[in-house]
Formats: sequence, C-alpha cells, structure tokens
Amino acid sequence: MTSRKGELYLKVWASTKKIESLEVESGLSKTELALRLRHEIKREFASYVGISWERHFGQTKEMVGERDLINFLVGLKTWFRAFSLHS
Repeated sequence: MTSRKGELYLKVWASTKKIESLEVESGLSKTELALRLRHEIKREFASYVGISWERHFGQTKEMVGERDLINFLVGLKTWFRAFSLHS
C-alpha cells in the first residue's frame, strides 16, 4: 500500500555565542521554510521532492555574504527496525 503526504516545516537557528569556524554570530542566525511531498512505497521507505527557502540574519548574514537561498530537494527517506520486542 502506498500513500502520499505533504510536510511543511520551519527551522530556526540561534546561538548564544559567536562561532567563527561555523560562520555563526550570537543571536538569531538563520531560518529555513520548506515543503516536501513524500510518496511512501512502504512505511520504511519513501521518496520525496520539495523546495526550501533559507534566510540569514544580522552579522551572520554579513559573515556568510549570502542572499536568500532557494533549494530544490530530491531524496529518499528510509529507516529500519534493529530488533523486535515480539518473540
């Protein structure tokens, strides 16, 4: 049995201190809004396509030197059960 699902999510990155090696300043540094459409072939295996939009803020934006980014996503999502509790 297959099923189709849509996922909308928002990620927010914030830091309590400056981390130059990661190009992150303290405070709110980045947000990402994404939409994925997933097609489950089995519960443990699904393909997806989507789009995401990223925005950097404050001094992090100056460090990274980027404008807003739009990414197109294509991928596979899988998981497995390592053991069963039923004998």
